[in-house]
Amino acid sequence: MRRDAAHRLRGARLLRRRGASYSDAGLFDVSNRHFPLWFAMPSPLAIQGLHHVAITTADVPRSVAFYRDLLGFREIPRPNFSFRGAWLQDATSDLQIHIIEHPEPTRLIGEIDTKTNHFALAVADLDAAETWLQERHVEYRRQVNAGGYQQIFIRDPDGNHVELGAYPATITGDEAITGGEPVTADEPIAGDGQIKDDGPITHDGGNS
Repeated sequence: MRRDAAHRLRGARLLRRRGASYSDAGLFDVSNRHFPLWFAMPSPLAIQGLHHVAITTADVPRSVAFYRDLLGFREIPRPNFSFRGAWLQDATSDLQIHIIEHPEPTRLIGEIDTKTNHFALAVADLDAAETWLQERHVEYRRQVNAGGYQQIFIRDPDGNHVELGAYPATITGDEAITGGEPVTADEPIAGDGQIKDDGPITHDGGNS
């Protein structure tokens, strides 16, 4: 299949040099970018949704406590793998988080970075979520991105970033979801996703 696609693209380039259009080569133009026609066809995978997110940790019980006690996930049975870990599931969405023990997990340090790898959880009430985090003195960063969506970013104890957001039912290609405007406030929070007692910070805008 890759070889056939390569032949089609080479043929398209030859036609282009001869003044023919990309449509003559079985290609179409979207926003000044050219794609093979198969790009627009429905995927035979028939993806049903996101099933789980896997993260690594140096301390399984600590990670379980974070996702269970702060974000409301519940622990579920896990196969008897050759390595330590835990599976958790959200009761509302059925989304699972698979925690995997790793001796040297990727640990992100410094300030919360809204442009790094993260997964996002849709919440019904972002203000209520923010209050929940404040009451537990959890470090977070709230912003309004360029698409006008409210976002809160937090980190788990291993530095994995998690986004909490209030999103529209659908997001079209015309709606930008990068960039952000500052949201300024002094909040009692703590560092590295730990649940602590104090530590004020002024959080501002950023990108996602």
